[in-house]
Amino acid sequence: MSTSKKAILFTIPRASVVLSLLDTLRNRNYTPALIVFAPGPNHMLDVTDIPTMGSQVSAVIDTAIDPPPVLCVTNVKQVEAIFLALDPDIAVSFGFGYRIIKKLLAHRSKFVNFHPAQLPMMRGSAPFPWPVIHPEMPLIATWHYMVEELDRGNIIKEIEMALPGDKTRETLTAAEVEDILVGAGLTALDGVLDLVEKGYEGRAQEVAGMENAWGSRPLSDDERTITDDMGVEDVLRLGRALEGSPTRPLLRFNDGLYYITRLTQLKEEDVQFEGTQKRVGTDLIQRFKGGYVRMAIRKV
Repeated sequence: MSTSKKAILFTIPRASVVLSLLDTLRNRNYTPALIVFAPGPNHMLDVTDIPTMGSQVSAVIDTAIDPPPVLCVTNVKQVEAIFLALDPDIAVSFGFGYRIIKKLLAHRSKFVNFHPAQLPMMRGSAPFPWPVIHPEMPLIATWHYMVEELDRGNIIKEIEMALPGDKTRETLTAAEVEDILVGAGLTALDGVLDLVEKGYEGRAQEVAGMENAWGSRPLSDDERTITDDMGVEDVLRLGRALEGSPTRPLLRFNDGLYYITRLTQLKEEDVQFEGTQKRVGTDLIQRFKGGYVRMAIRKV
């Protein structure tokens, strides 16, 4: 008779993700002993994050069969004593917002992490805009062992994804990239756990020559600023890369800096003015190489 093993999840407060992770762990005879949620970036919650997190926690508790306890932390040290007392056989990190401290990584349990990008090329915390900005970039997600250095542990499994039939790289948004890669990671977890249980130690990351790699970093202000010499496709691509992100595209207009909250390409025949720019209420219509774009702008 097989003995159930204990697992701890470090993850994001998104019920659909957590329920999938729980199902996979239980199907492989793990008992989920604890779910640890990180509430928000930089240990902060805004007025919409608080009820959203509460509703997601409720959804997990209401939907999961025999739900494990849920702990919401603002510092990983807050889970240290509980983690060591539970003594898990494996810890699974999936989208967790904080770095795991050295004392937990030194525990006997295997610590595995899902990174929604290719390693080591795309280390870092902001991978989703880059496949939109660089359509030639492959859509690859990675499961790896965790070590103290961020995103440097041995690779257990890489998953390269093809686009669904109704999507193209020319119209892909960052939110769609996230959905595709997160779904791939959830599906691959069963095979990852199988490899871990068989003692597979993973392959070391080849970091030589990665000095000029893209890197999963947030776009700089310069990189997200729309300029007059850009083409329409470049403007729209930047909009898709930052769609739904708290960091918006930027535009310099009349000696001021503006956030762009919406971008829409216009047909030439729908533009009823001469010149390169026209203010329409809170919007700005501007001619770029290849056509016109209507932008909803708000002063920074």
